[in-house]
Amino acid sequence: MTAYRILFSAGLFFVLPAAAQTVPALINYQGRLTAQSGAPLPVGNYGIDFSLWDSLKSQTGLIWGQRQNVIVQANGVFNVILGAPGGSAIPGAMPAVNDLAFAFTAPNRFLGLTIVSSNGVAIPGTSEIAPRQQLLSAPFAINASHAAVANTVVPGSITTTNLAEGSITLSKLAPRMTNTTVGVGGMAVSGSSGDYSVSTTEADVTNLTVTITTTGRPIFIGLFPDGTAHGYLYSRDGGSSSAMYLTVIRGSETIGQTMFFKESGSGPVEIRVPASSISLIDFPDARTNTYKLRARIGSNDSSGLISNCRLIAFEL
Repeated sequence: MTAYRILFSAGLFFVLPAAAQTVPALINYQGRLTAQSGAPLPVGNYGIDFSLWDSLKSQTGLIWGQRQNVIVQANGVFNVILGAPGGSAIPGAMPAVNDLAFAFTAPNRFLGLTIVSSNGVAIPGTSEIAPRQQLLSAPFAINASHAAVANTVVPGSITTTNLAEGSITLSKLAPRMTNTTVGVGGMAVSGSSGDYSVSTTEADVTNLTVTITTTGRPIFIGLFPDGTAHGYLYSRDGGSSSAMYLTVIRGSETIGQTMFFKESGSGPVEIRVPASSISLIDFPDARTNTYKLRARIGSNDSSGLISNCRLIAFEL
């Protein structure tokens, strides 16, 4: 196994300030490579893997990595710019980030070097040069970290524990989508039924159909007035009883049924029910669901009306 040493290094890390100017997230890195005997490596082209870790020795916690073709000059001296477009991914490595702009979110970062080829010829049995070198802040970078807030945020770094209680106000929340067809998080609202006459044959109520994409959580479904008049359901029978039957359909499946029934000793019988009294909870799978309302009355000498109602559905 070939062993090497790195005798000195220096790096400057450029942070992204809050100002509008753009500064590249790059590291200018210099070093001197020698063999274990202390002799500098010969002048030539070397393939070197640069790996950024979160600890001095652990083989887990790889933050970032890049393979570069490095020209080693007299006395083993070399200079590279880490993060430059000329580098490539390290084969088989699974770094946490691919961009140095997101690599320095914790105070401890250690750079490891592995020489993998010389003048285009792979070096067998090579291993990372020990020890890894801790990267520290340049003086102006320390000042910048206190003077400005970076204009980039690591994806996934903001969790509920990072948010102060009450810090997200209503004005900062996106409005809920409202339409007859909505995606996840939306409120599906149908058009108005107008004055829909109900017959003894069960049929879909005109306009009372909505479509909503759900995530598997419970869905509230209900009727409410359309805003132009008092929404209600009405049934009248010239005999001794009156009834209206309502069915909520999801796709082709019945998920709820309600009957309004009133009986009297003699004479015409009427029932009137407010729209807001009709509601249920559904438990669909995560998918796009279409809901609609069907209705019928109980007898041929009855009449029924669904007046100025809308159907609503939203995920709880």
